[in-house]
Amino acid sequence: MKKILIISEHFAPQNTIGAIRPTKLAKYLRLTGKYEISVLAAKKQDVSNDEIRTENWFVNNMYLSKKVDLTKLLNVFVYHIFKKRHTKKKSDFNDFVPVKENERSSFVKFVKYSLDYLSNLIHSNNAKKIINTYSLHETDIVFSTYGPFSSHLIARYLKKKNKKLFWIADFRDPAFNWDTPLLFKRYAKYYAKKICNSADVATAVSQGFLDLIIFPDIPRYVISNGFDPDDITDIEIGPQTKITFSYTGTLYHKKRNLEIFFKVIRELLNDDLIFEENIQINYAGRESLTFLSQIEKYNLNNITKDYGYISRKKALEVQVNSHILLSSSWNTDGSIGVVTGKLLEYMMMGKPVISIISGELPNSAIKEITHKCNLGFCYEEAEGHYYSDLKTYVLDQYNCFIKNGTVIFEANIEEINKYNYKNITSNLERLFPD
Repeated sequence: MKKILIISEHFAPQNTIGAIRPTKLAKYLRLTGKYEISVLAAKKQDVSNDEIRTENWFVNNMYLSKKVDLTKLLNVFVYHIFKKRHTKKKSDFNDFVPVKENERSSFVKFVKYSLDYLSNLIHSNNAKKIINTYSLHETDIVFSTYGPFSSHLIARYLKKKNKKLFWIADFRDPAFNWDTPLLFKRYAKYYAKKICNSADVATAVSQGFLDLIIFPDIPRYVISNGFDPDDITDIEIGPQTKITFSYTGTLYHKKRNLEIFFKVIRELLNDDLIFEENIQINYAGRESLTFLSQIEKYNLNNITKDYGYISRKKALEVQVNSHILLSSSWNTDGSIGVVTGKLLEYMMMGKPVISIISGELPNSAIKEITHKCNLGFCYEEAEGHYYSDLKTYVLDQYNCFIKNGTVIFEANIEEINKYNYKNITSNLERLFPD
């Protein structure tokens, strides 16, 4: 039985989006019965557990190292130096993040990256001690996933100790993008090149990410994110008397913007083509204030329900009991190929998805997936002339619901199943040496 070590800062039962990919890959690799799985992850004190992703039973050993989060110091620093004040209720405190509100300051951004760099060096050095203690260098295959950059540094250390080890360097996120400070962007490019020159294979979640961060002198493959149908096997469907649109997740401080959808709803209401008593809009996530500020511009508060930050199980219940799911992302120079994990999670719901893509570049990866899978409708800011088509799509769905109590969904199930983590794991397994 081959030994596989997964190096990821995030892993079950952490309730973080970054924990999904490594956890699900580990789950389905273990279920083949061919591998012994160990995990090296960061131990986080301030992250809640996810009652859905509790598959720790399939991991034989989990070696946890504490992650020193020095960026917390920056929150305090920015708050006091810049005298940021807020009048939000205690329940809305998650919307107040001094660091991100001041990211436009190059100085603050530089300090943030510096502290993050230092904390990752500390983490990787601590992990090396654990590796030596438990002889993890005897592993056959290492799968390390970025970010942060400490994951690949740890894997590179293992590769140096054991040249026979087969190392897959995975990029869940790009090592740099348009928002990275110049000094750190230079380091990130050097870092990505160094990692790819040492690893046996490089993988990323989309072709756009491969083109951005992976150098051509290494075998490279797309291993996408996906969904696990096991996550919703015990969720019940309640009574549904209104056509319900739901967005669950973060808005990345307005980088994800749903205003064009809200504009469509307002115009249809004003024209008496749809009616408030038949419509519900739901939000669940940490950025209630951002979401509600977009809603208020179009006077849709009366038909909106804000769940706030809730557990993943509850968020899945909201999705299951919706008719149409809302997704948002961006496609810009220096940030292409973005495929949100939320969109892939939506795929297992068997419901249409409306995706809103901001940015100056058309033909996003999400648009491609939407068309291939016939998921619903993808509106791109770069191609605003499709606004009337979005409006027609929403109205057709509304009329179908009023007439039949259901909405139109004729997805390409075969294409959707390609994003089932069981099938994605099979694609990963094909990269392993014989």
